[in-house]
Amino acid sequence: MKKWWQQINRGIVLLALAVLAVSVYLIIDGAQTKKDKVAIKEIAEKFIPESSVYLTCPSGFDFWLQDELDKDSLVSSMSAQVKPLESYYCDNEAVRNSQIDYYFPYFSACRENQICPVNCTRKALSVDISEIYNGSATVYVSTQTTVEYKKEDEALLSEVYTCDEILYFLKQEDGWKLVSVQSNMPYLER
Repeated sequence: MKKWWQQINRGIVLLALAVLAVSVYLIIDGAQTKKDKVAIKEIAEKFIPESSVYLTCPSGFDFWLQDELDKDSLVSSMSAQVKPLESYYCDNEAVRNSQIDYYFPYFSACRENQICPVNCTRKALSVDISEIYNGSATVYVSTQTTVEYKKEDEALLSEVYTCDEILYFLKQEDGWKLVSVQSNMPYLER
């Protein structure tokens, strides 16, 4: 009977240690997740205003020069303009180029409507981190974008858009980096 009680006591002690270990792990993991959420939110809130360069015609690029918009010359002009954003990206060239390709229809629509985007400001209205799992994160950002357009006759007009963006992050040695950005921007549907 004494041996039987020792077995039960040993089992209870082992169970208590297992529960304690799991509790400690969950507390540490929760603290790390909270720290990651704060870092990701800060990056998203900083990236959105800085990404307004994607919606502005590059300085020195003659928007009206050719009969139709030349993608190669626009891409090369924009590459220099968006270079400061590279610190946000996981694979700088691939993400930057995919973003520029994504916005080309916007510039084409502007060209068709005979308006040139000359200034843009963006701000994050809300940032919702929906998932952090195995070093990746999905973030939903509601944004407000104000774009100032110049018509060919030099008249200015301004439009305000509200849209939702999905930012995909990957954790790397030097912190969280953007892998992809998706948007439902209504101004791409002009």
